[in-house]
Amino acid sequence: MTQKNRGLVAIFDMDGTLIQSEAKLRMDVVHTMERLGVQIDHTKVGDDWYALAHSYGISKKDFDREFRRRKSWEQSLREGDVSLFPDVYPCLDELLRRGIQAGVLTRSSARYTRLKIDHFNLGKYVRNNVEVTPVNKENHPTKEEEALRLIKKLDLESVTNVYFIGDSPEDVLVAPRVSNRLGIKTQGIYISRNQVPIPEAVQNYPIVRSLEEIPGMILGDQNGK
Repeated sequence: MTQKNRGLVAIFDMDGTLIQSEAKLRMDVVHTMERLGVQIDHTKVGDDWYALAHSYGISKKDFDREFRRRKSWEQSLREGDVSLFPDVYPCLDELLRRGIQAGVLTRSSARYTRLKIDHFNLGKYVRNNVEVTPVNKENHPTKEEEALRLIKKLDLESVTNVYFIGDSPEDVLVAPRVSNRLGIKTQGIYISRNQVPIPEAVQNYPIVRSLEEIPGMILGDQNGK
């Protein structure tokens, strides 16, 4: 069974998919805005922090300067501000037991990503199957380019099916682009743990409420061929 499934790969986004980091990031923004003289509620913090800052007359340069003073990831991890979602270990343990390879594809920094992987002992599951799309850098690679790099690292000739799992459309929509580039079968899977509207861009993709659904979905896909 294990050897039979080695060609199957589940690639996960990290923040918001494996790691509950939203609360930390929201409070980082709140404290940044406070240092810039603006009091806001954490519920007002959306995905576009620069737009939020701009709405209060704060430049990107000033926001970035103050944001760099936020609590470090090392401190946040040490103090328990960030945790794994409870469905992560059951999912990864089952993938490992079934011989399905796991990997991480995330938009972050290589250093922070490694800190998170080491802190939560995710290395035993994803090994070196990790690629990071840098943020706040000009001419940085796209998530598609990093996905291609990751799959080639896995030994392209042995890969038959790749599943991209994440909590944002970007994580999911990379799947068909990779398929077109490499000619292998891919599938995007959207994880939505909360009862919130599903983004229109991913409504035609499989949607799960828990990562514990992933191993069965992958194996069911194979058995249904």
